[in-house]
Formats: sequence, C-alpha cells, structure tokens
Amino acid sequence: MPQVGSDIQTITDTKTDWLESWLNGLEIAIRGGVTESADDFQKRLVNSPRPSYPALAQRAGLQGIVKLQVRVKRDGSVEVQKLLEGEPALADSAIATVKQWRAKPAWMNGKPVEVISTVTFNFQLH
Repeated sequence: MPQVGSDIQTITDTKTDWLESWLNGLEIAIRGGVTESADDFQKRLVNSPRPSYPALAQRAGLQGIVKLQVRVKRDGSVEVQKLLEGEPALADSAIATVKQWRAKPAWMNGKPVEVISTVTFNFQLH
C-alpha cells in the first residue's frame, strides 16, 4: 500500500529545495554572495586571530562595540565591506585583524560562492 503522507512530504521537500536554491541564486546575482548569520559565519572561520586593543584607545579610555560587515571571498580571504558601528580608533584594529582572517567559502552547485555576514568585537578596559 503506498505511503501517501511520505509522498506528499517528498514533493514538499523537492519544492522547498528548488525554491531555496532559486532564492540563493537570486541573492548571489544581486548581492554577489549568500548572507549568513554571525553564528554560522564563525563556524566557517579557519584562522581568526583576535584584534589587539589599540594603545591610544586604551590611554583615551575608549571602549565599546565594533561591528563590521564582512565578505568571505571565493579564495577564502576575508574582506571588510563596511563599518556598521563603533569608534574609529577601535575599528581600525578590528579591520586590520579581519583582513588576516581565512575562512571556507560556501559551495553551491559545485562552485565556491562568497559569503556575507557581520562580526562584532567588544573592546573593554579591565
């Protein structure tokens, strides 16, 4: 006897896979990469040293959040697209550090694709 429920689930999964694939392709065409949550992006990192606290910022008592929009290129290098939040004196250190990072690009249809995400650093004086 056929399993009607499982057949319907298979059809639904196929439609969902097709739609998700189409939406990902559209996002790549428009944005040049796929967007990923900050948590998932962290799992993609292969080498990610932490930024050093700038001496000038320490002396000035600057602290706070630096949030950057980043992109993993197809070759695994990471580039900073823009500063979303933060003091410029702290952001310079974060940006210089992110440029040293390496990550695994996403793969779609057997090809590497760029990944767009955000990273946040919390500079705190102790």
